[in-house]
Amino acid sequence: MDRAICDGATRGFVKVLTKHGKADILGATFVGGPAGDMISQITMGMSNGLKLSQTGSAVSPYPSYADGIKNLTD
Repeated sequence: MDRAICDGATRGFVKVLTKHGKADILGATFVGGPAGDMISQITMGMSNGLKLSQTGSAVSPYPSYADGIKNLTD
């Protein structure tokens, strides 16, 4: 993620659980410094019944950690 590279925060990982063969979000784990900034976009998607691709298409400031959610849907 561009923001992580700018901040020198390149360690950590993201794991998003979806239904088998579908993009319905069941849960997610974020590990690393900016985890709190990123998890809110996934929880917003889960609470509104959005699929992972819909959650990733939300407009976020650039560069930001939340913008990295788009990388999960590619």
